[in-house]
Amino acid sequence: MARVGETRRREPDTPAVASAAEPAKASAWQRFNAHSPRYRIALVAWIASVFLIPASVLLQSPAATGVAIVLTWLAIHNFRRVDARERRAQADADPADAGPDAPAVR
Repeated sequence: MARVGETRRREPDTPAVASAAEPAKASAWQRFNAHSPRYRIALVAWIASVFLIPASVLLQSPAATGVAIVLTWLAIHNFRRVDARERRAQADADPADAGPDAPAVR
């Protein structure tokens, strides 16, 4: 009976070679760091605020839960504003990458 490593075309420990047709995809950390500091802070605040609601429920206080919901809403609202601002700035900087169905700027 053949071993699994011998039946494959390449050894499992060897890294895959990226061909010229396939550009190397950036990691999640690289994509995160490519954004502005304001975007990164807003995203981290949103993710952290999501954990406030279950934590406030454990306190069994309706006031704490209400505050957690409001803070989460504010974090989401702020992130969406920052994201829209960054997308607009990126589209203004490079209109060629806007895509074929993007509205023409007059």
